[in-house]
Amino acid sequence: MDLGLFRDHKAAWGQRDGDGSVSWDETIHQVQQKIRKWNARSLTMTGKIQVLNAIVLLILLSLGLSTIDHTVPYCWDPPPVYKTWNDFAFRSDLPTVEAGILDVQGHHGPPESQLSHRHATGLEVALHKKLFGQHVASRVIQKSVTGFMNNKNPRKPLVLSLHGWTGTGKDLVRKLIAENIYKKGMASSFVHQFVTSTHFPNWSQLENYKVKQGSYMIGNVHICVKNMFIFDEMDKMHPGLIDCIKPYLGYSEYLDGVSYRQAIFIFLSNAGVQHITQEALDFWKAGRDREEIKLHDLEPALSLTLFNNKKSGLWPSSLMDRNLVDVVVPFLPLEYRHVLLCVKAEMSARGLEPNQDVVDQMARDLVYFPKSEKIFSAKGCKTINRRLDYFT
Repeated sequence: MDLGLFRDHKAAWGQRDGDGSVSWDETIHQVQQKIRKWNARSLTMTGKIQVLNAIVLLILLSLGLSTIDHTVPYCWDPPPVYKTWNDFAFRSDLPTVEAGILDVQGHHGPPESQLSHRHATGLEVALHKKLFGQHVASRVIQKSVTGFMNNKNPRKPLVLSLHGWTGTGKDLVRKLIAENIYKKGMASSFVHQFVTSTHFPNWSQLENYKVKQGSYMIGNVHICVKNMFIFDEMDKMHPGLIDCIKPYLGYSEYLDGVSYRQAIFIFLSNAGVQHITQEALDFWKAGRDREEIKLHDLEPALSLTLFNNKKSGLWPSSLMDRNLVDVVVPFLPLEYRHVLLCVKAEMSARGLEPNQDVVDQMARDLVYFPKSEKIFSAKGCKTINRRLDYFT
């Protein structure tokens, strides 16, 4: 590949390091490194596309079409090619990436005091006020996310796997995490959510999905290391696609020149709910308080269940046996008293006057299981939002 054309433009564009973009000398050097990697080994189609994406980004940086944003540590204003999952064509109408809680000076990250105040305290309060009946998940999430965000040099990305029935709080948790890291929360350009049934519906297109997924992830993390990737319906995802994600979750310092160590990956799944429910039911039958349940009562057996279950979404991938998942987070099934809290919270969020009769009626109208004991809400609090319309 001839780089003479690139060199001819060097005099015209000059050294642009001062304004945040990359100089031509550095661009040529890095492009040559990418090409040497290409020539030195036999790359898969995914690898070739990743190399090309990296080269394009380097050239854009040099031309000033994409510049380093010094208000966000390690983050650039991304070229539109990486903005959305379904749009890989250059567009001019896409919004600019915003700076979130990371709006602070300093290339290596925000001061620990500011991060702790904005993130740790905010997340802890939000979990306490909005997440009901999940003392185990709440503590694990708060400790894991806060510890990771306060670590200026993590050895690997944070990988959380959330498991529980529908309506128990998994969606709420990923929303609260996003809101306490980025100002725009789930709407942030740094937050990326994939739903298996929507983004990867056809298993016959597996190879295309793998290429697209790899290109999307390397492009966004190359632009900004502080990205969050959320994968919903992991129990429905093809193991081959999970294995495609696997390299980004490990301890490698760089993959094709990109570090993923400051990224966050969140997996959501219904897999393993039977084990979680049985443990909660055993505590109830033994007359023990639900709040006595600890993570160590659930996680070991749950992890083993997920690893051995062909329908868990983590089998037969090596996410579990290679310890790439940092914490398996169980969400307990919700009881009647937790549903009452959900109804009250929804009424408060809508600015409605508290009405205990409405609260009780809504909670009673839900379906509970097991059939004989009727302890746990079959749909958690998922339908509360819609059902409240019928009572107000």
